[in-house]
Amino acid sequence: MTLAITTSEKVLEIATLLIVSMATIIGNILILIIIFMNQGLRTHVNACVGNLCITGILIGSFNIPMTMVSIGSGDWPFDAAVCQFVGFFNMLTLVESVISLGVISVNRFIMISHHQIYSKIFNFRHTSIILAASWLFSGSISLPPAIGWASYKYIATQSICFCDWKHSVSYTVFMFCLCFTAPFGIMTFCYTKLILAFRRSHNRVRARSPQKRNDELIQPRDEMPVSETTISLVPFEQNRLNVPKRKDKIIPEEMKLTISLMVVVVTFVLSWLPFCVEMFITVFSEVTLNRAGSMTVLVLGLANSAYNPIIYGIMNKQYQEGFKKICPKCWKRQNITTNKELIVSPSSLTTSHS
Repeated sequence: MTLAITTSEKVLEIATLLIVSMATIIGNILILIIIFMNQGLRTHVNACVGNLCITGILIGSFNIPMTMVSIGSGDWPFDAAVCQFVGFFNMLTLVESVISLGVISVNRFIMISHHQIYSKIFNFRHTSIILAASWLFSGSISLPPAIGWASYKYIATQSICFCDWKHSVSYTVFMFCLCFTAPFGIMTFCYTKLILAFRRSHNRVRARSPQKRNDELIQPRDEMPVSETTISLVPFEQNRLNVPKRKDKIIPEEMKLTISLMVVVVTFVLSWLPFCVEMFITVFSEVTLNRAGSMTVLVLGLANSAYNPIIYGIMNKQYQEGFKKICPKCWKRQNITTNKELIVSPSSLTTSHS
């Protein structure tokens, strides 16, 4: 199926996707560089964040460019076998993004609420196995359309090779339950438990005297090592060194951590929810979106991979520090501009008083 697309529409769509692609690639590569440059960020949970970044880079460097090529050609320019592979790869990266968010949520839940067993579950070996298993799982449930359960085909309204949901309603329901309902149910459970734990802990803080609030560490359970109470989007974890325990305030910082992670999850849901809604509309009704609506839904979903690095940068000081090391001139230029705005010359003050 070929749609008549005007040149101006092609230019607009390709330009939009190009911006999304570049932002996705650059942002996620920067996050990976920052993680590797900062020894304190080389943690098990950051391995999961890095895995999410790799997924974003694949989307920005392969998935989006293939859609751009299709838009420029006005139709799918390759054979059916290539479309099958591209459709599979699109599904693989989408599913892996969801699974990575779920793994990160479980990681944070265990670290905060059950830190006594955290090191037994999330050590180097287990984390590697978990990440490898996540890719294997994502690949296994993305494979059925390529072998007969549903099918991958070129979707002309979105210029993308993806699953033809109408071909198999059972696979559509299967994927919705396994890749949307179940993972986000787990995420909701984890973050709800964390928020409740923070509230209980906060109430205990308020019940103590002001002196004790300043001197004592208040936390939901037993005292954690300092390396696990250092707060960031992805806190430090206990390393091989014998790090002494110390007292520190963790409630405000942990609340910031939880909010940051929730923002990542909520952003993902908001980005891909329109795509899921359109999927169900396509399967269970005769209503179809026009080209503009379908492309908008697709771009909103693809752009999610560009949002995460922005969220990390805005809400995490360690990543801000990492950016300073990568681009010190950019940071100095920003500080110089800010300082110039704050400096008031004596002559101007004299003039204003006179």
